[in-house]
Amino acid sequence: MKICVFDSKEVLFQNAAQYFIEVAAMAIADRGCVNVALAGGSTPKGLYQLLATSDYINNIRWEKVNVFFGDERCVPLDHSDSNYKMACEAFLNTVPIPASQIFPMHTDAANMQACAEDYSQLIRDKLPQDDNGGSQFDLVFLGMGEDGHTASLFPETDILNETEKMVAGVYVEKMQTWRLSLTYPTINNAHNVMMLVAGEGKAKVLSEIFSGANENEPYPIQGINPTGNLVWYLDKLAASQLQD
Repeated sequence: MKICVFDSKEVLFQNAAQYFIEVAAMAIADRGCVNVALAGGSTPKGLYQLLATSDYINNIRWEKVNVFFGDERCVPLDHSDSNYKMACEAFLNTVPIPASQIFPMHTDAANMQACAEDYSQLIRDKLPQDDNGGSQFDLVFLGMGEDGHTASLFPETDILNETEKMVAGVYVEKMQTWRLSLTYPTINNAHNVMMLVAGEGKAKVLSEIFSGANENEPYPIQGINPTGNLVWYLDKLAASQLQD
């Protein structure tokens, strides 16, 4: 695990973009493409917007990028709350990536199990497998909420106990809504996982996570322990309560 603290969100985004460039280049050299799962949320959105600028468009072989999603709200893809719509508006509509290489999560509150199974099969079909037959993303982007959730892995939800399914539907009681999400086994099998966390509102949770103060009641994000690389990219405000 590696923790990097940056003076501002803008510097965080610049370094995260460089990390993506390096991971993509290595994956393309090794396997001919790079498979990335996107996160929702305001901090990842800032990174995506930077990737859509001229400085970065020309440094990534977008025709070799396959885009998946870490989670999705149970809304139409053109809804203002859709992670897919956010990503399209932030950068996917701008960068020269073939539409056939963008794989949104389709949701239906009446049949979330089928939605989860369909996306799981898509991942199996598109991603390379490890020696144990598990599908492996090259890079999974994750954000974090002020309640310590990541993707749609929320506190006190059944999906936190899922050990076999790659994708699962989850009903989030406090939001009165269904969501679709990658599960711990899928995320933790990735070659690289990047946590993007910014803002003073995240400082208390991060302090408890890294000090072990909440070891009896861990936050959902603490279940992210990949076999590959785990990097935390924090801005100074989010890291303000961390000890050296």
